[in-house]
Amino acid sequence: MGDLGGKVDAAVRAFFYLLGDVPFRFRHHPGHGRAHFQEYFPAFAAGKGVPGSFGVGGEVAALRNFPGSLIGYTYAVEPGDAEGPFSFGGRGVRPRPEIPCMTGKVDSPGGEMVALGFGVMCVGFGVSGFDGAFVPQGGKNPGEDFRVKVFVRNNSNMPWFSNDSICLGPKMSLGTDKERDRDSDFYVESVEGVDDTNWESKNRIGMDQLRVDPGEIASFTFWAHAPAKADIRKEYFTPVLAGIQWIDDAEASFEVIVGDVDDDPINLRKKLSFKLTSGSALDINLNGEKMLLVDLSEQRLYLHLDNQKVGEFMVSTGAYDTPTPVGETQITLKQEVRIGGKSPHYIMPKFMWFRSGGYGFHALPSLGGNGDYFWTEAREHIGIPVSHGCVRLLPEDADYLYEFADIGTKVIVQR
Repeated sequence: MGDLGGKVDAAVRAFFYLLGDVPFRFRHHPGHGRAHFQEYFPAFAAGKGVPGSFGVGGEVAALRNFPGSLIGYTYAVEPGDAEGPFSFGGRGVRPRPEIPCMTGKVDSPGGEMVALGFGVMCVGFGVSGFDGAFVPQGGKNPGEDFRVKVFVRNNSNMPWFSNDSICLGPKMSLGTDKERDRDSDFYVESVEGVDDTNWESKNRIGMDQLRVDPGEIASFTFWAHAPAKADIRKEYFTPVLAGIQWIDDAEASFEVIVGDVDDDPINLRKKLSFKLTSGSALDINLNGEKMLLVDLSEQRLYLHLDNQKVGEFMVSTGAYDTPTPVGETQITLKQEVRIGGKSPHYIMPKFMWFRSGGYGFHALPSLGGNGDYFWTEAREHIGIPVSHGCVRLLPEDADYLYEFADIGTKVIVQR
């Protein structure tokens, strides 16, 4: 092709399939196009934006495109690298769809840059069902710098972009949590021999990949600085889409034992398991007074040691006609399995009696009859007051509670 020397313009043409389920009215404003593209295309020739490839001209071009159709968009640019996001404005579509980055090389007139199947009509994204996990950390020396890696699966229907990407679209970071957006005690600005610790700020960590598509796994690799003295610490993080929302389903944490902590390893593990906020777990008193707090309005159960919250579970308390009584009582009986004395004789695992009249904590109940049938209360009822007055828990939560509470443990039920 030879060296064009910036004297010859090239036509860049982008194509998009319309993957939505409603017609899309495409509007092109030459002035808007120039302003938008110049931000990301330094080589863009001012005044060269032209309406695209379907024979439409004029200051404002409008096309109605149906699902499955192909949208073409043509611009004239000067020679050079063309890289950046394209965006469309749709009548009646809010928010405006943003088309992910496309890259190409413009080195002659007629050079093409083609992208297919990005789903122009996808204007939202799901934020449920995210998976998050940390690579576990072991013992560290005081003041040691160490590397942590976090994995999060994108279960939405839109790609994520890192803050290093020039693409439009949701920008993903890992944010500090519990307390949310707190300055992390593990923050380190620089590490000898490391180019980038990957902290965007004292409360944000960057995504490793520039782009993570739906179904793919994002990673967040960062360096952390251990405290200067012996400690046991837990740090919580949650992915956050900038300006949109926190992805609470993907909350994760890592635990670090720093130096020679003078305590039994089993006790250290218990303290870390009880730590529900970021910070040191050394101050948790395993021999402290235990207390169970049931909040009827929230349908939640809180576990306490010496007024420090060390556990939290969703529950199902009494229905409107059979409410769970409020007040302060205590655990008076523990049974691995209790069978109700009245018909239909519910089977109630991990039962703990806390009030006369048969009120207790237990796992979701079940019924069985001569081998003809077996029924278990639906897990979906947790969080809804549907019981006959007892406090029901998921089986795994009931197991945990049964091991935590003792005969004599205080119980408070409040509205």
